[in-house]
Amino acid sequence: MTTPPSRSGRSRDSYRAHPDSTRLQSYWNAAYGSGHRVLRHAVLPGYTLTIAEFPVRRRPGDAPHACRYPTVDIVLRGDGVERYRGEQRRWSPGTVLPYRADAEYYTVEQPVTPRVCKVRATGRKVAGVSDAVQPHDHHRLSRIALRISRTLHDGSLADPLTLESLCEELFAPPVSTPWPPSWGDRVVDYLRAHYLDATPTLEELGRIAGVHPSHLARAFRAWQGCTVGDYLRRLRVDAATRRLMATREPLAEIALSAGFYDQSHFGRLFKTTHGVTPAEFRRQFGPPIR
Repeated sequence: MTTPPSRSGRSRDSYRAHPDSTRLQSYWNAAYGSGHRVLRHAVLPGYTLTIAEFPVRRRPGDAPHACRYPTVDIVLRGDGVERYRGEQRRWSPGTVLPYRADAEYYTVEQPVTPRVCKVRATGRKVAGVSDAVQPHDHHRLSRIALRISRTLHDGSLADPLTLESLCEELFAPPVSTPWPPSWGDRVVDYLRAHYLDATPTLEELGRIAGVHPSHLARAFRAWQGCTVGDYLRRLRVDAATRRLMATREPLAEIALSAGFYDQSHFGRLFKTTHGVTPAEFRRQFGPPIR
């Protein structure tokens, strides 16, 4: 794959929120095929970032798509299904899709024009991240990837150092944590299945785990790096984030359906996670008003 063209008189490791559309579009079509539309592009030391729209594919694709470099995609608009490493992955707004270097994937279903932010590690960065690109922590990956997309989307606020730092964080391997407790998967599976229900007590979770509530609280924090309550709130924020990107439902309805007490409670936690209010987030990533 050739290196994306840079503007005359500027370093190739410079931020470009508004690309030289003719040259960059030609490069993109040569690399990925015609029908794509590049909306934003940036070249940083060791990384390239692009927001683009892809053509509709209503039937399964016979030819694979290739990722020469380790890549993380964050879906901003659209939905579909792809086959990657022998498994099918369904994606929708807010989904994070990591790809290893030299990986191939096939489009199974893509009924509408998707918009995706692609973050690729290039050059000397490849060796250091090839084995790190995996969905080991969806909440962390989603939070970082959405911030990259938001920063890249708004060129007037873009900071190359901020973008580079976020890319480093996105591709970093998971931090070593204590070996998960034997009951850890049971508790996490329960929280993921019931996070929209009434908040469970530690005593209830202790019965599921078969351990004392105080032991569960300490061990869970040592394992996950957060309290059980924090983990539950992350699941609810993730659910609300996906609905903001996919629907025009009123914010109050989204807050209640995601398990929050009210809209103000939801707004505070959402801004703590994403750095913007739900309304600001929707203006950037929500579906168009019809």
